[in-house]
Amino acid sequence: MVKPPLTKTTFTLDTSGIAGFFGGEEAVTAMSTVHFFSGRWLLGWYNSPGSYTIARCYGRLAKGRLWRGLFLGDGSDPVELFGLGGKKGPRFVAAESGTNLAVTEHLAYLLSKRCQGAEMKAQVISGEWRKQNSGVNVTVVHLRRVPDIRCPMISEINYSSIFLALLTISVNVAVCAVSAIYRQWYSFAMILLGIAANGISCLVIGSGNLELRHSQPSAGSPRGDGVMIDGKNMIVLLGDEGAVNFVTKGSFFLDLSSNTISGGKDSSRNGQNPVENVYDKIPDSDTGAAMAATQSIPPYHTPSLRKSPSHVSSLPSPVKPPPSPSPSEQNLNKIGACALLLTVQFLLQLLLIPQSPLFGQILFLFSLAVSWAYNTYLASLDRENFQIEVISDCLGLRQEADKPVLKYDLATWTGAAVFVAYVLQPSNCRELLDRIIPNKTETWDKFKEEVDHVVKSTTHLLPEEKDSHIVPTRREQVVDANVEQAVVVDRLMNDLRVDAGYARTVYLEYLTQFSKFTQGVEGV
Repeated sequence: MVKPPLTKTTFTLDTSGIAGFFGGEEAVTAMSTVHFFSGRWLLGWYNSPGSYTIARCYGRLAKGRLWRGLFLGDGSDPVELFGLGGKKGPRFVAAESGTNLAVTEHLAYLLSKRCQGAEMKAQVISGEWRKQNSGVNVTVVHLRRVPDIRCPMISEINYSSIFLALLTISVNVAVCAVSAIYRQWYSFAMILLGIAANGISCLVIGSGNLELRHSQPSAGSPRGDGVMIDGKNMIVLLGDEGAVNFVTKGSFFLDLSSNTISGGKDSSRNGQNPVENVYDKIPDSDTGAAMAATQSIPPYHTPSLRKSPSHVSSLPSPVKPPPSPSPSEQNLNKIGACALLLTVQFLLQLLLIPQSPLFGQILFLFSLAVSWAYNTYLASLDRENFQIEVISDCLGLRQEADKPVLKYDLATWTGAAVFVAYVLQPSNCRELLDRIIPNKTETWDKFKEEVDHVVKSTTHLLPEEKDSHIVPTRREQVVDANVEQAVVVDRLMNDLRVDAGYARTVYLEYLTQFSKFTQGVEGV
């Protein structure tokens, strides 16, 4: 028998107090990455700290009275729980379809975050009309690809994560083996239980398939070109209605109906029937017609049954079997069972770890420390950046050479609005300008009419400052002549024309860059 170290010391560690709570937030965040990286759901075989915190968080996904009693709280949306939704995007104004969304969905928030990122710098186009103030940026995004209504997400391979996971698993297995060699059975049992509980939980929680879904646009709908307005940033979307719908109305969807043990994680992508989609439901009109046809069938088909209603009443009524749980409910119940297993692990740690000798407690604490370090690494990964890369792949925006995204600094809000009008070329330019610039004074109305005329012609610049004819205001009509106010109005009009002139300069530069972009796409 190998004698364990530290057998004669009287010092003891009380690790039971931290076994279930230490590193809880990091463990929850690490668990939420099971759908982000390829193979991550298979690499959870280590004694993770924070088992009780994980159980309380993900136990709310389970359906049923038992699980609601054990894990208090409203049933959480899996998408929001895994950090894949819940963020609202900026306002969207369509150029042709008339759509005006005060708030867009999570994918629009992600695209807006990408366009405002520090790695995407705005181009400053030099020009005689440019003003020194800055801060209003316009990003032009060419949506080259229309994603499917249900777009399966392909997980990336993160070799750093795989290497660190294998290292963490190896250390935990080695510590568990050392505990057995030195007959530290309490420590051995708790480390082994922690490895099994966390590994099984990763398998079950990570068994779902992550998809991107959006609504199907109506047949014959116009192009979806429009602009998203997010503070001092405007994002022009150019593309088909389906691609714009994907950005403004799309969201992540976590399908938890797949079976990890029998079907595999990607069973719904290998030719099997997918789960029912809300966009594939039968229209209400067809359903109503089917019900009407059913109700038109006589209740009795044979003369004998019509003459003897009592005979019909004497027939035994069929016994309906209880409805079987759907695959999604079955998998959610498995998540509840995993949460219960993690809770049992936490309680056993409270009871048994204090009974272990000092050396066994040190081994147990060492396994927790190594696992906590790996969880901290996973928690430090930018999940939103991963989501941005996913939607960029779906829309074809990650080609560095083609530059499908162009960003400009327009200095003023007025110049940005005029530039957006140039790029979108809407059939009703005045309506678009009114939505971006709500000012309704006579001076602004005159300026918008000028912009509308120039955008439609796109052959000459706005009238120069020498054209200073200003429509009289109401005050000028009451007071014979207010020279000071006329000067202010004239100065405002000239400033607006200067902003529009610079917007025209930026637009011409955009056309040059866009022509190079289209030539690069055709050459691919």
